[in-house]
Formats: sequence, C-alpha cells, structure tokens
Amino acid sequence: MKTTVIIPNYNGIDYLENCLRSLENSFADKAPAFEVCIVDNGSVDGSPEMAEQLFPWTHIIRFPENRGFCAAINEGITRARTPYVFLLNNDTTIDPACIRRLERRMDNDPRLFSAAAKMLSMKTPISWTAPETATTP
Repeated sequence: MKTTVIIPNYNGIDYLENCLRSLENSFADKAPAFEVCIVDNGSVDGSPEMAEQLFPWTHIIRFPENRGFCAAINEGITRARTPYVFLLNNDTTIDPACIRRLERRMDNDPRLFSAAAKMLSMKTPISWTAPETATTP
C-alpha cells in the first residue's frame, strides 16, 4: 500500500458512512487498496463505533476529547506507515479512481512534493478550472 487516507472525525454520524462507502468503492475486488485512519476527536454520537462495525478495514485512533482538526491530522500523519497521505474530511466523498490517480501522478514525477484532488460541491458540482472560469460537469 502506498497511501494512508486520514479522516478527522467529530460527531460525524451523519456524514462518515457515505465518506467511507466512497472509499470502499475504490477497492478492486473489495480488497483495501490503501490504509484508512479515522482520528476521532472524542465523538459521543456513535460514529467511531459505526465505522468499526461497518468498515472493519479502518483503523481508528480515539482522542478522549476534541483536540481539533490540526491535532487529528497531525496524529494521523505521524502514525501513517505509507509514503503518501491523503487528507479527507468526513463530510466528503471521492471518485473511485481518485487515490489511484493521485498515486500515479506522484509516482510519475519524483520532483513533486504533493498533489491535490479537484474538489466539487456536492449540492452544485461546479468545477473551477481557473479563477475566472467555471464549468459544470
């Protein structure tokens, strides 16, 4: 595995399942293609338990209290055992080819330090290609 996906979570029961399903849809033959680390900030809504039950391929780091976004991301990065990390908010979903394409891009140019995915609004998917130009898919 080349990539660890790090998802900070705080009471994300309304979002986390869709996020993890989108990651699961990236797996060929249902075998995990990357590591997924959820860093939970002391949630009390059952979201970490839901993730453990429905997505046993995830690794969950639990903070006893909400330490904030930066602390969660930093903890996930510190514990990652892969050359690449992909930061993902719990209220987002990804295209099934997203991680594979980013890995390929990083692998093909050793001068790169980082790469980012194109982000679209889930309500109104507008692709911003340049500050003055917007297109809809």
